[in-house]
Amino acid sequence: MRNEPSPQELTPKKFRPRKAAAARIFERWGYKISGQTLAKLACNGGGPPYRKIGSQTVYADDECDAWVQRRLSPLMRSTSDVTSDGATDDRVAAIPAERPSASPGPP
Repeated sequence: MRNEPSPQELTPKKFRPRKAAAARIFERWGYKISGQTLAKLACNGGGPPYRKIGSQTVYADDECDAWVQRRLSPLMRSTSDVTSDGATDDRVAAIPAERPSASPGPP
C-alpha cells in the first residue's frame, strides 16, 4: 500500500523542464546557467531540488529561486569586503600581510 502524499505535496506548483528552468533562472536573477550544468549538479549534488515526471526532470520555480538566494553573497561595497571563500575582513586582517622570504633578495 502506498503512503498518501502530504497536503504540501498536493499544492500545485509551476514545474519547468531543465532547459526552461535554466532560462528562467537567468531571466529572473541574471545568473547564467545552462541546462547541462543543472544536469551535472543533479548528478553531483549542489543544484536546486528537482522532481521526475515520468522520465522528464522538472524544477519548481520557488525551489530554484530559493537555491539562487542561498548562493547569493551578502551585499558588498568593495572587493575587500569578502574574500573568495566567503571570509569577512576580520579573518583577512588576521593573516600576515607579508610572509618572510626564504632567501634574501639580490644584492
